[in-house]
Amino acid sequence: MLFLALSAIEYAVKQRRIDFLSILIGAIPGAKNTNFNMFKDMLINSLETLPNLSMEINFHCDSSFIPFVKSFTPSDTYKVI
Repeated sequence: MLFLALSAIEYAVKQRRIDFLSILIGAIPGAKNTNFNMFKDMLINSLETLPNLSMEINFHCDSSFIPFVKSFTPSDTYKVI
């Protein structure tokens, strides 16, 4: 028999505990910000140690379901030298 561990959110939904669910979902933005800031600092420190680093970042929005979405969404190129 295979047992799968439920996440805290899945368990709250299964038990129909709206009070726990609201607490868990309310905590998600804070956890994301904490993780983002930690990894951002690690990334910046790592990039500063690399000699002669340069990169180009291109972004655009595209969709196979809505073909015309690219015509009105932003796109840009960033260069880090």
